Amino acid sequence: MKQSFDLALGPDEERLIFEYPESMVEKLALLLLCALVMSGCQTARYKEFEKIKGGMSKGEVLAAIGGPSRTLRWHGRDRWEYTLYGHPDGDLVREVHFEEGVSTYIGPAIKPAISADRQDQINDAKNRAAELGEASGYSSSSLEVQRFEPVDDKPSSSKSSP
Repeated sequence: MKQSFDLALGPDEERLIFEYPESMVEKLALLLLCALVMSGCQTARYKEFEKIKGGMSKGEVLAAIGGPSRTLRWHGRDRWEYTLYGHPDGDLVREVHFEEGVSTYIGPAIKPAISADRQDQINDAKNRAAELGEASGYSSSSLEVQRFEPVDDKPSSSKSSP
């Protein structure tokens, strides 16, 4: 025996009627068939990632491999990060970088040479050195502290006017 239910699709009351088996054996067979069909259509994501090439638009990348695991914006570039599970060498993280909507880098995640904390320490040291240089009137050529002199808007009394 089969059971059914109907589903309204829109305001014009168009309906779909679904029939499904009632017995447990039929349900398991249907579930197994669905699983086989779905697994046969799926390709490993890491294989799909190999299709990504430089010069592809964001839309082309999305069509080829789908949405990224994570997105970042760094130095005016969009970075899409993909976690590729099931690779023979283990799970991989790969990135696609975009400039003006076009892919410019495809490959392993780029890690900065130093940590953000270390870069903050370097920046703080440079700022302190710049502040000390300004206080003493000295400017190091490596820091290039630019000094501005006040401009007097009033005409000088020593100059004669034409």
